[in-house]
Amino acid sequence: MNVEIRNEAHHDIAEGVAFYDRQGHGAGDYFYQRIFEDIDSLRETAGIHEVHCQ
Repeated sequence: MNVEIRNEAHHDIAEGVAFYDRQGHGAGDYFYQRIFEDIDSLRETAGIHEVHCQ
């Protein structure tokens, strides 16, 4: 699946990195890496789950 990251999301991610950088050395980098690992996971698994409608 193609996952698009909107400009607003890039801004939010940058703010998150800055926030975690203020918390401790390397925390912003860790946050950044985890976010993009999750996005990569979405690319691989999005759409494979069963859909249930009520």
